[in-house]
Amino acid sequence: MRRLAAALVLIVALAVPAVAVTAPMTATQILDKRAKLDGRQVTLMGEVIGDVLHADDGDVWLSVLSDGTAIGVYLPTELAERVSVLGDYRHTGDIVVVTGELRRACDQHGGDLDIHGTAIEIIEPGSVTERPIEYWKFGLAGFGLALIGVSTFFAAYRRRMIDGA
Repeated sequence: MRRLAAALVLIVALAVPAVAVTAPMTATQILDKRAKLDGRQVTLMGEVIGDVLHADDGDVWLSVLSDGTAIGVYLPTELAERVSVLGDYRHTGDIVVVTGELRRACDQHGGDLDIHGTAIEIIEPGSVTERPIEYWKFGLAGFGLALIGVSTFFAAYRRRMIDGA
């Protein structure tokens, strides 16, 4: 009976794909372990930022930001079309989980680190980011300009007094 149970556990363990076992990582975690993860399936969670860059053969590049670090993800166009909001100054981009093969020094893309994505899932849709005007900064800038003007005037006055002009 124990042999049968052990055999079943072994079969189930081998049948579960590596993607399902891989927990989402941050960009920093991936970079810290890049040598060990090279050529393996990784799952990256982060915000899609920047622009969709069209590459060769109908594929695209996305930048996924997590922990202040962005990693380039190379995806088929049909997978990237799921992303609706890209992060920029006025928007928070879609939060995604991307699964793909990590390439520490990709021969296909000039030796850069990238992920060749095979799956993408939208965890949270992007949104508009409100950035209210902070009027106190105008006052601070005006004070700074006035201080520069007074300093310039004083320096010119002092130079005239020293030169005796």
